[in-house]
Amino acid sequence: MSGGQSYPQLAQRHPSVHTTLIECLDRMQPHPMHKHSRNTLNTIIKNIIQHPDDKKFTRIKIDVSKFKERIIDVSGGMDFLLELGFVVHQSDKAKYLVRTTSNNLKINSIGLRAVTLSI
Repeated sequence: MSGGQSYPQLAQRHPSVHTTLIECLDRMQPHPMHKHSRNTLNTIIKNIIQHPDDKKFTRIKIDVSKFKERIIDVSGGMDFLLELGFVVHQSDKAKYLVRTTSNNLKINSIGLRAVTLSI
């Protein structure tokens, strides 16, 4: 965890984010793809934490069938990423989720821990 803070300390400092992320994960539970969805979210967050400045991880193409199947079509999946600071961006060629520059590493740590505990 960043700054030596434990998950409970981070969750306590950002209670509304923590609660919203847990609610998103709970909404995913009934969907048959929920385990794949959580694994995908886990990978996305780990990549952000491990490579915060790598442009490769700053945007996700929404139109990709696997992403649509695992995140967009699963209730709570897209909301989870939006809560982490992604925004929808439409270019001439495609639609993307783009990580904002104000994205907070501590918030990502909360997200990673929440997903990890739910898998």
